[in-house]
Amino acid sequence: MSAKKTSDEQLSVMLLFSQAWDIGGAKTHIETLVQQLRQNGNRVVLVGNDEEIVRQFKSIQAYCINYRSLNPWSIIRNYSLLKKLIKKHRVK
Repeated sequence: MSAKKTSDEQLSVMLLFSQAWDIGGAKTHIETLVQQLRQNGNRVVLVGNDEEIVRQFKSIQAYCINYRSLNPWSIIRNYSLLKKLIKKHRVK
């Protein structure tokens, strides 16, 4: 069992996913990773492009951004949104 980290020691981790859950155990992998990161005292932010999947993560900050769009304006807007999330959650 690990000791809780102070706010200065905590990492803010942002996980991005773009694949469907049913491919290669992605759901299990992400769930396990989120659980371990949180148990180790880290803050976890999840960003995905499937709103249904994002809704499954109620215990952490989770956002739905369609960053796989081919529309140039959407790419610029979504990049800007990601930058704002990174700043908001102090991800380094």
